[in-house]
Amino acid sequence: MNELADRVAALARFENWCRTKGLISLPAAPATVAAFVATCEPIGFETLLQSVAAISNAHTARGLADPTFGPVSAELNRISGIGVPHSWKKLHWAAFKALPYPLQVYVIERDKQDRAAVQRSFNDATKAKKELEALKANGETTVA
Repeated sequence: MNELADRVAALARFENWCRTKGLISLPAAPATVAAFVATCEPIGFETLLQSVAAISNAHTARGLADPTFGPVSAELNRISGIGVPHSWKKLHWAAFKALPYPLQVYVIERDKQDRAAVQRSFNDATKAKKELEALKANGETTVA
């Protein structure tokens, strides 16, 4: 399939689900989209992401509010298991889970990069300290 056909199929998946539940697909309520995501989890995460993106695009292209934030992002977070960044306090976890899912992924990746950089800095500092101690032990340096 081509990209356009994939998008059409992704949106049709949501519209068909809404029709069977007697719900409105456009404009959709965030709770409707969240229920769709939760119910359709078995179709696979990537397929769900395609549908959520199609739902978002269908709404924003018509000047409607995007219903894929908040509870939908929290459901995608739950299904994907990405959790919350280690640097975020528990007080802010709900706010993180309400962010658009792509932004959650970005923030998680940045958090991992930041933690890795801090760990490298600690490792470098430990190595430098050991090297300095070895120099001192050999009398190769004087410390003021």
